[in-house]
Amino acid sequence: MDGFSTPSDIKTWLILQAYVHAREKNSALPNLEGIIAQNGEVAYFYALRVLHGPFKKGENAISMNPSWAVRYARFIIKKRFLIAEKHIAGDPELCYEYFKHVIKKRLPKKMHQSMVLMSFDHPQNPFVRKYFNEVDSQKGEKS
Repeated sequence: MDGFSTPSDIKTWLILQAYVHAREKNSALPNLEGIIAQNGEVAYFYALRVLHGPFKKGENAISMNPSWAVRYARFIIKKRFLIAEKHIAGDPELCYEYFKHVIKKRLPKKMHQSMVLMSFDHPQNPFVRKYFNEVDSQKGEKS
């Protein structure tokens, strides 16, 4: 089943069962979407494998997990995922992935500022370095 670990509580089990039911039917099940929308990872897979597109009801839960949020932006909505950006901003690897594959230009102001701060705290971080090298090269291309 999509790589989910064994659920440790009844709520998670119910959410997974709702998703499994939708997968088995291979169609959207609006009456179960409220349940599926409670878990970001499950909501992401529902969007990817059942809806084959955005899952508005699940976006809040997806946005809370930066890793799933970047995947959702990159592979599902294929554009900025505004409500997730504050969560993505704290992880240099995810910021770089979001820059490289979603935005494709300098990060929005708060995310860029977060990368600037990380460049002082972690100057050798490869994702911080890649980000600034690529942003600098984009500036050079425009000149």
